[in-house]
Amino acid sequence: MKTCLSAAFEPYDTPSWSERLDLPANTGPARPAVRAILSRYAASKWEMADGRARLGDEGPAADGEFLRAIPDSGFGASLGHPMQMLNWLDPQRAAARAPVARTLEGRRCSDHTASGTWGFWCKKAAMSPGVLPHPGNRVPYHLQDAHFALIALSVPCAEASGVAFQASKAEETHVSELRLAGGCPQARWVDAKGQQVVLTGEARLPLQRPVVLALTSRPGRQTLRFNGVEMASASARFSPSLFGQLLIGWGFTRYFPVDGFGGHVFAAIAGKGAIEEDELSALEAHLADLAGAAG
Repeated sequence: MKTCLSAAFEPYDTPSWSERLDLPANTGPARPAVRAILSRYAASKWEMADGRARLGDEGPAADGEFLRAIPDSGFGASLGHPMQMLNWLDPQRAAARAPVARTLEGRRCSDHTASGTWGFWCKKAAMSPGVLPHPGNRVPYHLQDAHFALIALSVPCAEASGVAFQASKAEETHVSELRLAGGCPQARWVDAKGQQVVLTGEARLPLQRPVVLALTSRPGRQTLRFNGVEMASASARFSPSLFGQLLIGWGFTRYFPVDGFGGHVFAAIAGKGAIEEDELSALEAHLADLAGAAG
């Protein structure tokens, strides 16, 4: 079964984030309310400004350095259960390459524009009934669970296509992901039985301008959001489909990499639960502020 919905929209004439949510622009570090929301859902947050050029580095990477690790500055990690995003590629030996640290309009980001760039990977133990039924070091959600994901990004070309954020299992094809299709935002879910739901916005993203994409899913309802506005929805119920990894800027399914969208990433958030509208709006506004899209 495949469900494809699309929505035409004019997001660039909507009020600014600060006007819509009555928040001051450039709010800096995460406000207490944002941290409370992240804590409630044990959600992870990855800011590219925190990215390290080497594992164990105390300070962030300098512009132009390859990014190797993005720590979780949210609440997804616990003792023995790290949630950092990693890239292990050796640029001197591998055909693929790691993202590069950049500063755009004063905001730190990861640059995925070079051909062959692989993004970041948070690989966990996959649940296996009868073998490993309750792994401690696991992803926060599976496809059938209520979950949400957000990413702040920008694109350098009008036809940008590929994965921006993905939850999946390396050996299988089922996914929950945010992606771009011909420059348009898209949310996509595929379960273990092959049911597919695709939500697509018809308007292309503005070039070189940070935007925030978000998806939510719970049994009987899925949504795609763009800059805090719901663009499309569906009402699917997914069969049990277990995840074992989260990825930023690319995907990985059936033992092979999946091309990323080829732009810049500022930050991402992912968590388990049926998040409330006002909570999701607060997280979207926070990512917009981090990316410089909140004015």
